[in-house]
Amino acid sequence: MKSVSSTALSHELVRGPATWPTDERRAMDQRFVECACAGDIAELKAWLPEFARAGAVEMGGRVAATFLGSLDALGDISLAGRQYGAYGQSSGSGNVSVAVTPVT
Repeated sequence: MKSVSSTALSHELVRGPATWPTDERRAMDQRFVECACAGDIAELKAWLPEFARAGAVEMGGRVAATFLGSLDALGDISLAGRQYGAYGQSSGSGNVSVAVTPVT
């Protein structure tokens, strides 16, 4: 059983494909990745409204909410995650691939 997310986190598009998200938004994206990898879904769910607003998260945070909801639906089990590849950017949007799985 696995839940995988590969999407933009910070998503305030600007001109220029080499443009990174602001330092503040990159820090928020990093916090999201760290919490997901630690399996701390409850913290991410509680933080999501603020993160979505302050981070200009893609689709108002709906994709991240779906990711978190699918993990939450697994029930009261231990989760751990792993980031695949480096955090990347495109036109001010931060992108990352993370897999979160039950701990066996």
